[in-house]
Amino acid sequence: MIVKCTKCGKSFLLNDSLIKNNITTVFCPNCNNRIIIEKKEIEHNTQDNNYEIPKEKLDKILSKIEDLPTLPIVIQRILQLINDPKATTKQIGSIITSDQSLTAKTLKLVNSAFYGFSKKITTVDQAIVIIGFNAVKNLAISASVFDIFKNLNQRSSFDRYGFWTHCVGAAFIAKQISEDTRIGNPGEIFVSALLHDIGKIILDIYYPDEMNRILYNTSNKNISFYQSEEEILSFTHSEVGFLLSRKWNLPDNLYIPIRYHHNPNKAIKYENIVAIVHTANITAKAGNIGYDGDSVTPKISTHAWNLLKQMKPDLSAETINIYIDSAKKHIEASDFLKIAVS
Repeated sequence: MIVKCTKCGKSFLLNDSLIKNNITTVFCPNCNNRIIIEKKEIEHNTQDNNYEIPKEKLDKILSKIEDLPTLPIVIQRILQLINDPKATTKQIGSIITSDQSLTAKTLKLVNSAFYGFSKKITTVDQAIVIIGFNAVKNLAISASVFDIFKNLNQRSSFDRYGFWTHCVGAAFIAKQISEDTRIGNPGEIFVSALLHDIGKIILDIYYPDEMNRILYNTSNKNISFYQSEEEILSFTHSEVGFLLSRKWNLPDNLYIPIRYHHNPNKAIKYENIVAIVHTANITAKAGNIGYDGDSVTPKISTHAWNLLKQMKPDLSAETINIYIDSAKKHIEASDFLKIAVS
């Protein structure tokens, strides 16, 4: 499991087999700080062993990325309330409204053409009643993610606006596929698709020189960004995004698609959701919606396609074109992207 020291802030890899008792004491190898590990934390981590990254890759990532961005406390508290059956609308609304910036942006998104309400929604409580807690939660998470990264300095040539346009396009497409196939919660799948390439932003921040090499290699060899980063770094944005989403304590139906959107056949959980995000990503690329770092459009995985066909037998190339046109119209008509990055 990955342990982050509360004193020096550095992360290190701890062998789960060393945890013998319910409560175990370990010491940070960097500052010798005493850290208490509870066995239930290990049990939670072992449930996800199939999604873990090989140790040699993990060590290489963590050696440079020691201070991954954290989600705002407000969002952390919202995520904690998701599984609390006693949580009330008033509690949730009060948490969001405690952050004025988040409140303002969430209400702007609720009142945007994304939802198309004729009457203006003026309070978070009203938004929760009208569109539901999950929808407000998803908008709040989306707004927070944009805020975390928008002001960070950029030292590479990576097209961030084109990147976010691609992500928003994939999110619109994923939401529509979810609605058409009745797989999962469309709002949550929207967020999962919005975040599917979040690891690229982390690479852009922490590996700007390598990012430029990846982009050059991609263009020079006419290969995918994914293939290029494997050649340059020996790890990929999907693995980095997975680490970030785990640090943020995002639910597994969000972080598993981040981990496997390039390899949907390897997902042993939430296969259908992974198939949607995988298909939405490639569909957005095929429609030239934004720019995700390369000009190569791979084929949709046969495994993912067959999973979706089971739920939507009439899925076809024509359907994909409809999704592309619909996403472009949504982006053009809706000010979702403009509000999110403002």
